[in-house]
Amino acid sequence: MSGASVDRARPAAREILVRCSTTPPRRWIGCCPGEARAGRCPRITWSRTSPRRPADNGWNPTATSPRRRHSGDVLSHGNTAGPVNPLGVIRFRAAKPRRRGRSFRLSPRMKREDDEAFSMSTFVLIHGGSHGAWCWYKMIPRLESAGHRVVTLDLPGHGVDRTPLEGLTQHHYAAAVEAVLRTLEEPAVLVAHSMGGMTASLTAERCPEKIAAIVYLAAIVLNGGRSMMTDPDMARLFGELSSSLVFDEQNAASIFPPELAIRCFYGDCDAADTALALRLLTPEPNSAMSTPIDVTAQRFGTVPRFGIQTLNDGLHPADLQQMMYKQNDCAEIVSLPTAHSPFLSAPDQLTEQLLYFADRARS
Repeated sequence: MSGASVDRARPAAREILVRCSTTPPRRWIGCCPGEARAGRCPRITWSRTSPRRPADNGWNPTATSPRRRHSGDVLSHGNTAGPVNPLGVIRFRAAKPRRRGRSFRLSPRMKREDDEAFSMSTFVLIHGGSHGAWCWYKMIPRLESAGHRVVTLDLPGHGVDRTPLEGLTQHHYAAAVEAVLRTLEEPAVLVAHSMGGMTASLTAERCPEKIAAIVYLAAIVLNGGRSMMTDPDMARLFGELSSSLVFDEQNAASIFPPELAIRCFYGDCDAADTALALRLLTPEPNSAMSTPIDVTAQRFGTVPRFGIQTLNDGLHPADLQQMMYKQNDCAEIVSLPTAHSPFLSAPDQLTEQLLYFADRARS
């Protein structure tokens, strides 16, 4: 990878972490300077202000020019605009599609014939192992432009969340997602990538009434008390990778080295996105991979489930994905001709599939 790509990724990594995660760095363009220097802006939320009188400190992540970024959706600090959000979650309010500029264009499958009958969905995006909310940065404006709400979060110990990794399990992850869902007025569509599929399944077992549907994306879907370490197929896959992973001193967490991460995660991503992602990956605790996933038909089984299969996946073979989706009774399975991270390499195609499944969940 060229040095120029890495250099371009450095400022982009900082900006995307700020937009998609919870705790902004001290020097941050959206914060009041005094608060940023003092570190007193730990949580942020989005609020709508009058478009006729935009706030001076607003920041619109979907804007295409510096001037347009300061309008519409603006940043509200937890200590000045109501109670601090204890979850540390950024909620992105849906914005109407723009007719000009480089905004996302709806394909015929995504267009609604009757705008009055259109019902907005709320998407909760769950990242996979070693990733964070930052990985959805291309998906957020596309889903918003289609008229939906998007909620992202860093699971404990990931992204900018500094929860100690030792002892973290999938139950901790599911509790964090459940806490987000409890703050929403209506059931949400969970989009679960990779190991986030285990998190989504446990969340559905905890609060099925808060979930409109689960969309598994190149995901691990287990049940019957199995974990990644005890499921035969996943154990074989992890065993093949374990010799190449980098473990910490306590052997409690591991991370993908750059060469392995590119082969497994980013086989069809461009150089800039790959350099960005490599800088933001975090270790994954082994305890999360060894968590048994035990769900019931009375709770998990009541949630509609759909699967998106990535055909050129370098981590989870396509036939393994399809087998797991069928074993867990996904109502429909679609395929994308991508590697493991279509949210980076094919965001338009992924958006189209997510909107299609959201329509199915409402019907």
